[in-house]
Amino acid sequence: MILGKKKDYNDFEELILDSVGRFEQGYGLEFFYEHINFTFETAEKAILQQTNQYNAEFEKEDFEVRQSIFFSDPMHKLNSIPLTETLHKSHLITMHSELEKTWREIIELYNQFFPRRESGKINEEFLKKGDANCLLDKVLIKHSILLSYNFVRNKIVHQECKTTSLEFSKLKSFVDTGEMPYLRIEINGDAARLTIENIKFNFQYGNYITSFISDIAETSYRERHPLNSH
Repeated sequence: MILGKKKDYNDFEELILDSVGRFEQGYGLEFFYEHINFTFETAEKAILQQTNQYNAEFEKEDFEVRQSIFFSDPMHKLNSIPLTETLHKSHLITMHSELEKTWREIIELYNQFFPRRESGKINEEFLKKGDANCLLDKVLIKHSILLSYNFVRNKIVHQECKTTSLEFSKLKSFVDTGEMPYLRIEINGDAARLTIENIKFNFQYGNYITSFISDIAETSYRERHPLNSH
């Protein structure tokens, strides 16, 4: 087999790719997200199994016993109604917090090699700037779906979502085109409720994040090698 020529990444690009890491080698953001996904998925399966077992046993009870338990035992709700939606929220927050930490590190790294970029969060304010002044901004524009994931994270935490905002319009367009699956949007007037229906929503978020960070290095490389960047 003929091996292709290894790309001559510079120090900045190598450090960016190193932060992404490799799952197979057990390090970096890629491995961390797989570990987090495994942890939350295992927890969800255990909770659902326990709930199913409880509900099966509950249904075996006489009608009078079930009525008594239903109306007088608060533990019944704890055992019979799994709060998987809360688990999905916690999962998303954990994924997003690691992105924020990594983003700060990337900006610090960028500032060591290039003209200074002001620190800023990956949030909806970026949509309002309308420009791309540096490599990081140009790549973020290509991966603007991350801004909508940030919007979901904020609105799920604060339980407030207005349908009249630019951010909501962008989010809905991603959902409507299937680029953000497993998110349910319930609209009531100018308000909306967002619900993560499946843990795979967060799996996809992790994939988008690692793809975005890898693309920072690859875009830097392509700009340095415009005639030989494939």
